[in-house]
Amino acid sequence: MAPHPFKLRKLTAHSYKHLCAPLCLTLANIPKPAARGNRPLQMDFEDLLHALIFFHL
Repeated sequence: MAPHPFKLRKLTAHSYKHLCAPLCLTLANIPKPAARGNRPLQMDFEDLLHALIFFHL
């Protein structure tokens, strides 16, 4: 198996913001999810997306 061609670098706050900048522009056009029950949502779609990116990088 060939080695990974990219250098592994630590994710910094600046690089994370740079990665998420196009997403933030797109998220402005997406409607906010609504809760189906009596309890309001604790996390919105943007929070879930940031968590997914953060824990998978």
